[in-house]
Amino acid sequence: MQIEVERLDERGEAFSHTYGKEELSLDDETARLASEARVAGRASMKGSEVRLRGTLSTQVEVYCDRCAAAVVAPLEIEFDTSFLPAEVEKAAVENVELQKDDLIRSVYEGGP
Repeated sequence: MQIEVERLDERGEAFSHTYGKEELSLDDETARLASEARVAGRASMKGSEVRLRGTLSTQVEVYCDRCAAAVVAPLEIEFDTSFLPAEVEKAAVENVELQKDDLIRSVYEGGP
Protein backbone atom coordinates (compact mmCIF):
# COMPACT_ATOMS: atom_id res chain seq x y z
CA MET A 1 0.00 0.00 0.00
CA GLN A 2 1.26 3.44 -0.88
CA ILE A 3 -0.05 6.80 0.25
CA GLU A 4 0.45 9.77 -2.05
CA VAL A 5 2.00 12.28 0.34
CA GLU A 6 1.75 15.11 -2.19
CA ARG A 7 -2.07 15.01 -1.96
CA LEU A 8 -2.30 15.15 1.84
CA ASP A 9 -3.28 18.16 3.94
CA GLU A 10 -4.28 18.75 7.57
CA ARG A 11 -7.84 17.44 6.99
CA GLY A 12 -6.40 14.17 5.79
CA GLU A 13 -7.55 11.40 3.52
CA ALA A 14 -9.07 8.02 4.34
CA PHE A 15 -7.15 4.88 3.34
CA SER A 16 -7.82 1.16 3.44
CA HIS A 17 -6.19 -1.95 2.11
CA THR A 18 -6.73 -5.67 2.53
CA TYR A 19 -3.73 -8.01 2.53
CA GLY A 20 -4.07 -11.69 1.73
CA LYS A 21 -2.98 -13.97 4.56
CA GLU A 22 0.06 -15.07 2.53
CA GLU A 23 1.19 -11.48 1.80
CA LEU A 24 2.30 -10.70 5.36
CA SER A 25 4.66 -12.72 7.52
CA LEU A 26 4.82 -12.71 11.29
CA ASP A 27 8.06 -12.64 13.27
CA ASP A 28 6.87 -15.57 15.40
CA GLU A 29 7.36 -19.02 13.85
CA THR A 30 4.50 -20.43 15.93
CA ALA A 31 1.92 -17.91 14.66
CA ARG A 32 0.38 -17.27 11.26
CA LEU A 33 -2.43 -15.19 9.83
CA ALA A 34 -5.66 -17.18 9.70
CA SER A 35 -7.54 -14.60 7.63
CA GLU A 36 -6.97 -11.54 5.48
CA ALA A 37 -5.56 -8.49 7.27
CA ARG A 38 -7.46 -5.24 6.77
CA VAL A 39 -5.86 -1.90 7.53
CA ALA A 40 -7.99 1.25 7.48
CA GLY A 41 -7.55 4.74 8.79
CA ARG A 42 -6.76 8.35 7.97
CA ALA A 43 -3.54 9.94 6.70
CA SER A 44 -2.90 13.64 7.24
CA MET A 45 -0.01 16.03 6.80
CA LYS A 46 1.03 19.04 8.86
CA GLY A 47 4.18 20.75 7.66
CA SER A 48 6.44 17.89 6.56
CA GLU A 49 5.09 15.42 9.14
CA VAL A 50 2.74 12.69 7.89
CA ARG A 51 0.46 11.15 10.52
CA LEU A 52 -1.31 7.81 10.14
CA ARG A 53 -4.11 6.76 12.49
CA GLY A 54 -6.19 3.65 12.08
CA THR A 55 -6.85 0.03 12.84
CA LEU A 56 -5.46 -3.29 11.65
CA SER A 57 -7.89 -6.22 11.92
CA THR A 58 -7.26 -9.91 11.27
CA GLN A 59 -7.28 -13.34 12.89
CA VAL A 60 -4.14 -15.17 13.97
CA GLU A 61 -3.53 -18.84 14.53
CA VAL A 62 -1.17 -19.72 17.34
CA TYR A 63 -0.18 -23.04 18.83
CA CYS A 64 -1.34 -23.51 22.41
CA ASP A 65 1.18 -25.54 24.43
CA ARG A 66 -1.37 -26.26 27.13
CA CYS A 67 -4.06 -27.51 24.71
CA ALA A 68 -1.54 -29.04 22.29
CA ALA A 69 -3.63 -27.61 19.45
CA ALA A 70 -3.89 -24.61 17.17
CA VAL A 71 -6.09 -21.75 18.40
CA VAL A 72 -7.51 -18.97 16.22
CA ALA A 73 -7.96 -15.58 17.89
CA PRO A 74 -9.17 -12.20 16.61
CA LEU A 75 -6.59 -9.43 16.54
CA GLU A 76 -7.40 -5.74 16.31
CA ILE A 77 -4.65 -3.18 16.74
CA GLU A 78 -5.12 0.59 16.78
CA PHE A 79 -2.17 2.66 15.58
CA ASP A 80 -1.19 6.32 15.62
CA THR A 81 2.22 7.02 14.15
CA SER A 82 4.10 9.83 12.42
CA PHE A 83 6.65 9.98 9.63
CA LEU A 84 9.13 12.66 8.59
CA PRO A 85 10.94 12.89 5.24
CA ALA A 86 14.34 11.19 5.36
CA GLU A 87 16.01 14.52 4.48
CA VAL A 88 14.53 16.22 7.55
CA GLU A 89 15.59 13.37 9.82
CA LYS A 90 19.16 13.41 8.43
CA ALA A 91 19.41 17.13 9.19
CA ALA A 92 18.46 16.59 12.85
CA VAL A 93 21.12 17.35 15.44
CA GLU A 94 22.86 14.34 16.99
CA ASN A 95 22.98 13.65 20.72
CA VAL A 96 19.57 15.04 21.59
CA GLU A 97 17.30 13.71 24.30
CA LEU A 98 14.49 11.57 22.94
CA GLN A 99 10.99 12.75 23.71
CA LYS A 100 7.87 10.55 23.93
CA ASP A 101 6.72 11.60 20.44
CA ASP A 102 10.10 10.63 18.96
CA LEU A 103 9.39 6.97 19.79
CA ILE A 104 6.38 6.80 17.47
CA ARG A 105 8.02 8.60 14.54
CA SER A 106 9.76 7.07 11.55
CA VAL A 107 10.98 8.33 8.16
CA TYR A 108 9.69 8.06 4.62
CA GLU A 109 11.41 8.42 1.25
CA GLY A 110 10.17 10.81 -1.42
CA GLY A 111 7.24 13.14 -1.10
CA PRO A 112 6.98 16.90 -1.36
